[in-house]
Amino acid sequence: MWVFVIILSVKREQMMVSVIIPAFNEEKGISKTLDSLLTQTHKAFEVIVVDNNSHDATIKVARKYQKKLSLRIVQEKKQGRGSARARGAMEAKGDILAYVDADTQVFKNWIEVIEKAFADKSVVAVTGPWRTNDVNHFTRWFLHTFQEHGQLPYRIWMGHFWLNGMNMAIHKSAYKKAGGFDEVLNAHEDIDLSNRLDPYGEIAYTPEMLVTTSARRYKNGLLRGLFSYQKTGIQKFVLRQRSVNLGNTR
Repeated sequence: MWVFVIILSVKREQMMVSVIIPAFNEEKGISKTLDSLLTQTHKAFEVIVVDNNSHDATIKVARKYQKKLSLRIVQEKKQGRGSARARGAMEAKGDILAYVDADTQVFKNWIEVIEKAFADKSVVAVTGPWRTNDVNHFTRWFLHTFQEHGQLPYRIWMGHFWLNGMNMAIHKSAYKKAGGFDEVLNAHEDIDLSNRLDPYGEIAYTPEMLVTTSARRYKNGLLRGLFSYQKTGIQKFVLRQRSVNLGNTR
């Protein structure tokens, strides 16, 4: 008797990634963000620029990339980070919602790293660290050190990692289950969503998912920059205020 063994090689199905870029008056930085997406090793992705009432040349700059990238530009009239991020999710066609800010550049394997993270079916979201080079050495050292060593105690305390808004990706199915971004929030909308995603699976932290971003909020002093985040954090998570607002740096 002959026994024939047929081995089938099954290629892992690639997930469609929607890269969402909220933008408010980012004419000076958004071209670098879009340039970094042009270099991606993984090519199956779309880009959605959400114009949040810019009154500079942000959209004019973005339009120059529509023939280079699968890029759409949408408008969100309600001002704020939560509403802009939510609008991008609503417009997205992908299985994965990947967020990067318009003053941020991704490394060439950014989308590839994201897709690998979601190969683990228990993962509902993934985030990574960021680096900056537009502030003084001490401020840069402090911010980088805080990121590297702050996630673990936070995870022990809260039971999950927090999502860095300028560098995160969320599975759309989990995003919907968690209720999406709170459109009222103009600060800490990323951490708020992290808390609501936790019951639905793992939030992964991947050091290889690295970006470079602007630390312009800290240019007038590290303590002043930290105070603005701490103040709104207390308002949201301690005082439980319904709406919080972190002022724009533009």
